[in-house]
Amino acid sequence: MAEKALIIVPTYNERENIPTLISQVLDKDARLEILVVDDNSPDKTGDLVEEIGRAQPRVHLLRRPGKMGLGTAYRDGFRWALAREYEYIFEMDADFSHDPNAIPQFLEAIRAERDAARNTLLAYARDLGLKIVDFKFIDLPGTWQHFSIPTAELEESLFSDGLGFDGSSIRGFQAINESDMLLMPDPTTAVADPVCSVPTLSIVCSVLDPVTRKPYNRDPRYIGAKAEDYLRQTGIADISYWGPEAEFFIFDNVRFDQNQYSAYHFIDSDEGIWNSGLDHGNKNLGYKIRNKEGYFPVPPADSQQDLRSEMILKLISA
Repeated sequence: MAEKALIIVPTYNERENIPTLISQVLDKDARLEILVVDDNSPDKTGDLVEEIGRAQPRVHLLRRPGKMGLGTAYRDGFRWALAREYEYIFEMDADFSHDPNAIPQFLEAIRAERDAARNTLLAYARDLGLKIVDFKFIDLPGTWQHFSIPTAELEESLFSDGLGFDGSSIRGFQAINESDMLLMPDPTTAVADPVCSVPTLSIVCSVLDPVTRKPYNRDPRYIGAKAEDYLRQTGIADISYWGPEAEFFIFDNVRFDQNQYSAYHFIDSDEGIWNSGLDHGNKNLGYKIRNKEGYFPVPPADSQQDLRSEMILKLISA
C-alpha cells in the first residue's frame, strides 16, 4: 500500500526560505508531499510556491486572504489533508526551526510501532493456540458481518495488502458488476473471542476500494472516523468515545409471522406476571415480576443475575 505523508508549512513573507525548505523536505522521502498555507504574503511567497508546484506535483498551495494566524493555518491545513486521506500529517515552520532531517526518523518510528503491533499480534495468536482468525466489518445499516480463515494463513502482509471480498452480498454496498472490495484489518482491535468454542482471534476491519485503496464512503467505521475528525477540526472536542449501549431483553420464546391468512407476534418470558398461573409440568414457584416492577428486582425474581455476571466477566477478560 502506497503511503502518503504531508508536511504542512504556514507562511507569511517566507519567500527567501521556502524554495530551500521545499527541496530539503522532498529529498527526504519520495512519499513526502508539502502543503504551503500562505496568508497572502506581501513578498509573494504564494506566487513562488505556485510556480514551484507547476513543475513539482508533490508541492501544493493553499491561499488565504490575509494574515489569519498560525493556529488557523494549521487547522485549515489539516482540513485539506484529511479530505485527501494522507496516512501521516506533520507540522513544520518555514524558518527552519524544525529540522527537515528529523522527518525520516519520525516516519521510521511510526512504521516501527505499526510493525511491532503486527508482529505482537502474530505472536499473541500463536502463544494462545488460537486456531481461527475472524475478520469483522459493518454493513451500511450497522449490522456486523464476518468471515474467517485458519490462523496458519494469518501473515503480516494481510495488514498491508488486505483481504478481498464480494461487496454485492452486503446490504447497501456494491452492485454485482462492481462487487470487488477490500478489508483492511486493524491490529489494535484484535482480541481472543471469549465465547467461541474453537479458539478464535477476532479483528475489526475497515473497508477500502480495491483500486484506489481509499476508505469506502459507505463503511460505517469510516463515517465514524470522519465524525471524529470533524470534532477536532471545529474545535468542539479532541476525543470522542463510541460504544454500544449494553441494554437488551432476554426472552424464552419469540415467534412472529405474516402470511396469506394471519399476522402475529408472540413474546414470552418465564419471569412475566402473565405466567403466574402456568403449569410448567413441575412446580410454579410464583415469584413473577409484576408490571412496571422489572427494573431493579433481586434474585430469585431476577433469574438472569448469573448470566449477566458471566457476560461482564467475559467482557473484562477480553
